[in-house]
Amino acid sequence: MLGPLGFISYTADIVDVIERHSVLPHIYADDTQLLASAKPEESSTLRQQLSDCVADVTQCCNSRWLQLNADNTDAIWIRSRAAITS
Repeated sequence: MLGPLGFISYTADIVDVIERHSVLPHIYADDTQLLASAKPEESSTLRQQLSDCVADVTQCCNSRWLQLNADNTDAIWIRSRAAITS
């Protein structure tokens, strides 16, 4: 068990990795959320941006002997009513 300071030292660089992709991180305990937005016509670019971000976070974690649980990974796409009907 790492404890709070050990956990912070292992995960501090992950925030930098995430932010390099212009993605907002939200980290709480052992849960990390990536937040990003785009116009509907830019959804392919956003998908690639998030995919690249996750790949780099995975690499960062692997270099610190941390493991991401891919089975516990979800993506949620939220669109406005105007975007859905257009």
